[in-house]
Amino acid sequence: MDYRVTRVIERMHERLHTETSIDVFAAEVELSTSRLGFLFRLETGASPGAYLHGLRMERARLLLESTSLAVSEVMRQVGLSDPSHFARDFRNAFGLSPRAYRLQLRLAGPPSRYTNGTHTSSHAPDDLQAKRPSGPRAAVSRTRAVTGVLRRPKKETDP
Repeated sequence: MDYRVTRVIERMHERLHTETSIDVFAAEVELSTSRLGFLFRLETGASPGAYLHGLRMERARLLLESTSLAVSEVMRQVGLSDPSHFARDFRNAFGLSPRAYRLQLRLAGPPSRYTNGTHTSSHAPDDLQAKRPSGPRAAVSRTRAVTGVLRRPKKETDP
């Protein structure tokens, strides 16, 4: 991987809690923003902005799972300032709003270390852990699991 892209990724991890722009990262590795974007996409398959946003959403998920911080504090800790955008982006990434995600975790209790009679660590490699379903249908099933009800269907209008 290009050393400049690696350095930008390291800086992104260090500064998740701040609202740093991609221009700043590009200047630190002495590239134009467009050149950094080209190299970044070439090496990672994502734009620098999308990559940073993904890191922020993943950190927010981890904070919601492992701390009792308020959602607004989690939002600040990942460098975001608009609650509605944070909630929308979190829902797009994980299928539930941050509050619903935390509620689901509380209702589910501590993570099970046993699956089908086989012991697995909660820190097992990704290929050993169950994959979480994603997308609109998975969000509906998770909502049903948390609340016990399905969202109301939209009313059809008469022609």
